[in-house]
Amino acid sequence: MDPTKQVPVSKPLKLGLFAATSVGIIAAIWLAATFNYTHGDRPEPALQACPGCDLRGFQGAHGNFTGADLTGALLSGASLNGAQMQNSILRHANLDGANLFAADLSGADLGGARLVGANLAQSRLENADLRGADLTDANLTGARLDGTILTGAFIHDAIFCDRGLTNQLGKQHRCQ
Repeated sequence: MDPTKQVPVSKPLKLGLFAATSVGIIAAIWLAATFNYTHGDRPEPALQACPGCDLRGFQGAHGNFTGADLTGALLSGASLNGAQMQNSILRHANLDGANLFAADLSGADLGGARLVGANLAQSRLENADLRGADLTDANLTGARLDGTILTGAFIHDAIFCDRGLTNQLGKQHRCQ
């Protein structure tokens, strides 16, 4: 069954450690089955592939999404702070307003992704591909961007509090 299809849920549905309201039941069951217990009693969300899935508001803080294929996924408002997302594929994904504080996105493909208002402070984006990504109003304070491809990226009003990066981009950006 296609994980992008939504099945209406009239009230929150508890699926083990995962509560689904706006997420389709099939995607919720699939995601709930991917939890693993590598940290004692604290579950660590793990995700391998869910292209095009509706994961708005997903709670994946400190999860392991290394190499995950989330092409075109809806992750707006998701909590992914501290998540391991190295080499993940987030091409054309919507991460508007997502919290990616201290997330490791090194080597990730974020080409054409929407990150409007996303919190990428202290994140690792080394060698990530952000070609054509929309970073309008994104917070990139302290983000590691060595080798990051920003060709054609929209960075209007993005927050860069790294003088070297601001000077390298040749534009003035907000620094709070």
